[in-house]
Formats: sequence, C-alpha cells, structure tokens
Amino acid sequence: MTNSSNHLRDFKFYCAVCQLKLSIEERFKGQIISCPKCKVDFHAPKPSYPAGTYIGDFRLDALIGSGSMAEVYSAYHKLMDRWVAIKIIKQKKLDLEERLRFQREIQCLSRFHHPHFVGVVYAGEYHDDYYLAM
Repeated sequence: MTNSSNHLRDFKFYCAVCQLKLSIEERFKGQIISCPKCKVDFHAPKPSYPAGTYIGDFRLDALIGSGSMAEVYSAYHKLMDRWVAIKIIKQKKLDLEERLRFQREIQCLSRFHHPHFVGVVYAGEYHDDYYLAM
C-alpha cells in the first residue's frame, strides 16, 4: 500500500506473526490486510500516531503493540543516537487510580537498574497522554 500523490500519513507497525515492518495509509486502519511475507490476513491496527511524529525528542517509528489503554511504539532519539520503546497511556481512558498506578510504575522502574528490568530513559506528557520511554 503506497502513498498517493496527495501525501497521506503512513502508519507503521509490525506483523504479529513474522515481525515484518509494514506501512499503511490512514484509510486502511482497521481493515483486513495481508502480510506480504507470511501471507497471514489480519485487521490492520489503528495507531493513534503516524510514523515521524515527535513525542518530546523521540521520533516515532512504528507501532509495536497496543491494548485497551496503551500503545507501544519503537522510537528514535537523535541526540542520544538511541532506539527506545515508548509506552503511551491514554489518560482519557484512565480513572484516577489507574493514573496513579502508572505514575508508580514510572517511579518504580526509574529506581531500579537490573538486567532483567526494563530501563527508563524518560517519562512525560504529550497531548494529555502520559508516556514512558524505555
């Protein structure tokens, strides 16, 4: 699925079966598509942010996964020359207790440095959503 001359935004994500990075135009979000590598048919995800969106100093690359309240993207920080995963929590979908739980998750992960724990690079807010760069 390629962009037409009117330059539609591309939404990138990974095939859940073979991990091939795929790209779709906004109009294909949620529709059934086929992976060109493994030939599996699936519903294209509906990422909230297109590839190239900046969340702070992080440039989003592709959707890694999503759930009912969060999305995780691969992202690149140019100055640090570092790839990270960014977890974006939709605050509108959270009640107060869930927001506090996410804040505790950020604080807890930022205190520990262990090879079996995800390391926190940065946390912040973007358009009323919390994000955690790992």
